[in-house]
Amino acid sequence: MGIDRPAKIFRTTDGGATWALLPPDSRPDALAGEAAFAASGTSLAVLNDDRVWLSTGGPASRVWRSEDRGRHWEPVSSAVLEGSPSAGGFSVAFLDAQTGLTVGGDYKAESAAVGNAAFTADGGKTWLAVADRLWELRSTQRYKRLRRRIRPLRIRRPFPLPGGSS
Repeated sequence: MGIDRPAKIFRTTDGGATWALLPPDSRPDALAGEAAFAASGTSLAVLNDDRVWLSTGGPASRVWRSEDRGRHWEPVSSAVLEGSPSAGGFSVAFLDAQTGLTVGGDYKAESAAVGNAAFTADGGKTWLAVADRLWELRSTQRYKRLRRRIRPLRIRRPFPLPGGSS
């Protein structure tokens, strides 16, 4: 994803053998300079073949969410550091349809431990910053490692989750 408006999002229905650009009415406008990071592929998460999340950064740090296999997208503010071309969400991962984590920061300020993680408990509709808990964390490594990151946070230092629960 780059700085085009609307953003260029491609979709496959055959396991990646062919790809098709989504029609413009199915793609939200990317902000000027907004981009997906993570050459590792962790800026995109797919769950159960129908839910998709894409973490972005730059002028705004957002998680784009889709509940219909990427046919339609909703960008949501992610509460991760934003405002410069090197800042934003680098990775996103979900344990289930509701519980997710996005991480990032500013890759030009690698030692900074602020604004580098946010948690959701409602499928990515809202995100809550995880204050200084995931020191220098820059990317997620899918399901198993995400589980180890989220569960200790909930036990050692409770914090309010979106929707008022903890």
